[in-house]
Amino acid sequence: MTLPFLVFAVATGAACLFASLRVIAFLRARDVVAVEGSRSSHTGRVVQGVGIGFVPPLLIAMAITVLFAGDDPSSPLARAERLYWLLALGCTAVLAVVSFVDDVRDLQVAPRLAIHLVLAMVFALSIDSALVPFTFFLPEWIARLLLVLSIIAWINLYNFMDGIDGITVSQTGSIALTVIALLSFAATTELPLTLQMALLLLAAAIGFGIVNWHPARGFMGDVGSMSFAFLTGAVLVSASRTFPIATLALPALYYLADSGSTMFLRWRRGEKLWQAHRSHAYQVFVRAGRSHADACRAILVLNAWLALLALAGAGAFAGVGLDPTIWTALAIGLVSTAGLIVWFRRVGRAAQRENAQAS
Repeated sequence: MTLPFLVFAVATGAACLFASLRVIAFLRARDVVAVEGSRSSHTGRVVQGVGIGFVPPLLIAMAITVLFAGDDPSSPLARAERLYWLLALGCTAVLAVVSFVDDVRDLQVAPRLAIHLVLAMVFALSIDSALVPFTFFLPEWIARLLLVLSIIAWINLYNFMDGIDGITVSQTGSIALTVIALLSFAATTELPLTLQMALLLLAAAIGFGIVNWHPARGFMGDVGSMSFAFLTGAVLVSASRTFPIATLALPALYYLADSGSTMFLRWRRGEKLWQAHRSHAYQVFVRAGRSHADACRAILVLNAWLALLALAGAGAFAGVGLDPTIWTALAIGLVSTAGLIVWFRRVGRAAQRENAQAS
């Protein structure tokens, strides 16, 4: 990673921060605010849809990086990776526009999911075979179909998990930083663009995170969470050419485990899974009276541990006696993540008992 590109990344983060502040002022003047409801954990009137501010400078910075990449243009893999990222950026741009419309006009579920399906199919069916995950154990057509379903699930999961101040910028930054560390460790990586995209994603998460940390001055809305979701997914899928899926699952583990376990619990209670709710583990923790920042700090600590496990599973610490297999690292990560989720819920149950006794 060169110094000029590091400066470019810092400038991108600053541009995302500046654009977010300008959009907050613009939207506040037009009373575009988030309404307290069955999914939200905030109080008061907070500007909604601020992602329309930081997403454009992020996509522009990424597009510039792709168009002026210094790799060998005659290399088949270099061409495939450039096309991959141009497709990812194009799909993210369309998704951002649709999601912003949803933020301000509340689109119906069916047309929104139909657009998600079309974008996922365009991306998954157009990328080069060398960049399709899962092909090491599945026929390519099944692997592409699985990628379509994974994209749809991931972007909606990511959006639903964005329920408190700072959580999605924390998760996005954690994924990006872990991939940066992994690809930097793999000195022979064939994916230099992916490393650069992850750094720009980290810069954007930090830039917007300054206004999104508790108490937030603005919410990213669907336009921000969906865009972050598609780009983090693209980073992870691209990095899967160098690292196993099990390793790359580690930095995404909290979002996967909390959403999955919550869905299971809601199914057991007979609730409608598609309805808005505040029953994710971190929301239970916040409803118990703990702050948004406390929840995010706990998740960040977990994510730092998961990043170390990912590096250990990749062999980065072999020289100091920390070289668990990939599956051992994943198992430890699952237990650690489950521990945080259980703790969040125990804090929530304890608060409920105290309130019941007080009444």
